[in-house]
Amino acid sequence: MKKIFLFFIFCLALPCAAQKRLGDVFWCDGFIGNLSSRQAGKLLKVTEVTPAQLGRMFSGDEIRILPKTPDQTAVNKYYHNLEKYIFNQTSPFNEQKIVSLLFSPSSRQQEQFSKLYKEVMHKFFNFKQEMDVWLYYQSKPSERHIVSAAEQEELANKITDMNAELGRLRNYVSPTDPAYKAALEYMLHLTQTVNPMLRGVLKEKNFIRSDREYKYREFFLYTPVPLRTSSLLTESGDSQQTIPEFPRDFKIAVLNDEYTVLSKMKSLHKTIFFPNSQLRTYEDAEDLLRDIHSGVRYDVILTDIIVPGGGGLYLTATLREENFPGAIIALSAYEEDLDFGKNLFDRGFDGMIEVSLGFQYGKDWPIDIMKKIQNYYYYKNSYGWSH
Repeated sequence: MKKIFLFFIFCLALPCAAQKRLGDVFWCDGFIGNLSSRQAGKLLKVTEVTPAQLGRMFSGDEIRILPKTPDQTAVNKYYHNLEKYIFNQTSPFNEQKIVSLLFSPSSRQQEQFSKLYKEVMHKFFNFKQEMDVWLYYQSKPSERHIVSAAEQEELANKITDMNAELGRLRNYVSPTDPAYKAALEYMLHLTQTVNPMLRGVLKEKNFIRSDREYKYREFFLYTPVPLRTSSLLTESGDSQQTIPEFPRDFKIAVLNDEYTVLSKMKSLHKTIFFPNSQLRTYEDAEDLLRDIHSGVRYDVILTDIIVPGGGGLYLTATLREENFPGAIIALSAYEEDLDFGKNLFDRGFDGMIEVSLGFQYGKDWPIDIMKKIQNYYYYKNSYGWSH
């Protein structure tokens, strides 16, 4: 039984979205909470429901329920779950009204995204039809049974596969998208019904990265204790010590749609900003992806989050799906925040450097950014990070 519980803890983490500051589209406010619907609590006409009636829509205020039981709280909860998760048939997709996270996507990106969305949501709709029958009887007090370890394992495999499919959308679709949001809530309800011991455990879990563990100070590239006593770089950009070193033939790409940022970086490149490295700048995510697909190699990509051609989230999701071996670090004016960092981490970012708006007009930012990148390599070399 313990193995089954651990299996659920580490394998059934649901897709969750991040970041309230980024338009409240990335933070996951929790799938449990206020799950009431506009008809919750209206116990009007009493009718026995059969599995054959599953999937039918209610009309008007008529809500079919089972005969009353002494436990009114359990009855209300049962009615509520039936309506929300089984009888409420949310359309599997509406490609005309997708709430996307892509920023200024190209027509090709939009076409690919719509195709992926329809594919995944169609799989979920079929999955839901299969699981609705199981959920119906398991939610019905008179029919509920104890889920055996063997049944839990069988259901766990199905849930894990479906979660993986929904996870393909997490960097492209806002959690406010009606169909996607309903799918995530359904998966959480199903998981907790399979094993009530997990109730609340999965509330705010994201996908688990196997390459490293999220730690706040490491993700935001704080200077580690062994390096605090000596400066790695002088104000002129000269290295005072050789550890940690950048990779040989170090190549770095910068994605940012602010012309003055890229102009400043290029003008300072030969003198102070990564002077002994190769640096290339991009204003559009598609241009950067095109170069990488043609064989251009980069050790580090510094990317803003909101940029044309899909945005930093699209860029990162695409590169991680293609097993890009380099580091992807956000260069953003968003403030450092524990949960914000965790959600970026779960989406494939390896770190974040906070910069102020208009930072390019200051004088210290080249050294500050290079120090942060050196901190990244210190952590990478110390802990054996894959990227």
